[in-house]
Amino acid sequence: LLPERRYLLVLLLCLLLLQNPLLAYAYFHPWMYSKASFHSAADALMGIGVHGILMLWLCLFQGLRYHSASISRKRAKQQRQALELRRAAKYIAQGDHTQYGTGTEDSISRYTASYYEQYGDVDG
Repeated sequence: LLPERRYLLVLLLCLLLLQNPLLAYAYFHPWMYSKASFHSAADALMGIGVHGILMLWLCLFQGLRYHSASISRKRAKQQRQALELRRAAKYIAQGDHTQYGTGTEDSISRYTASYYEQYGDVDG
């Protein structure tokens, strides 16, 4: 579940305020149109609705930026690992490594240890 779902209730409230329920009420009570306080309240409700929607828009884009940042971090980690594998393949292919023995577990571990001594690990 995405954390942006928590904004849904506030978005619905802001959309309701944008539709201005006072004007719907005044439709059935026309005498309210003559009061200045009614117009101020109706404009205030619309303003709150618009600014609430703009605030939610910013919050949603901030959330999308967070999710895309985690994907970028994951991709960068995968690229570091691929770079290390490429470097290891080049190291293996660069020459004759008979000094490590011929296929025993001990020779493989010595060969791996020499690689890490020379190049290090992905994480440092």
